[in-house]
Amino acid sequence: GEKRVLVATGTIIGAYRKKLADHSEKLADHRGNLDAGASAHRTTLTKAERETLRRLSAHLDGLGVRFAAVDLIGDRVLEINVANPGWLGTYEAVTGEDLTPKVVAELARWAGCPTAYAARSSSAGLSKTSTPSSKAPSARVSRSA
Repeated sequence: GEKRVLVATGTIIGAYRKKLADHSEKLADHRGNLDAGASAHRTTLTKAERETLRRLSAHLDGLGVRFAAVDLIGDRVLEINVANPGWLGTYEAVTGEDLTPKVVAELARWAGCPTAYAARSSSAGLSKTSTPSSKAPSARVSRSA
């Protein structure tokens, strides 16, 4: 199925799989969008998917894109989203893990100020690593416009 992967400065931050909604009462909707009724689930990336993302990240970096969500089917890129604020919330709903500190740390590292981030995150109660909770392995995410 389709996977959405968040990358920051060439680092894979996390991924979730999108499963199409079951529309038994009407024709199946082929879109894997969460807004179209798809659901998000835990996933892992294959070696081929990781290699695709490694190669793509080099191109994105050359274009000045340091933060993006990439949609994949297998090792094929479907879409690159350079502005996707809903990804982190969806990932947290699926896994119980808040990846925001990891994203900020990667961007701060790229900008050359990782110690500034560490000082701010410690005083704000953020940690550099998050431990997944025991939340259910899948979640239906409600999104408003």
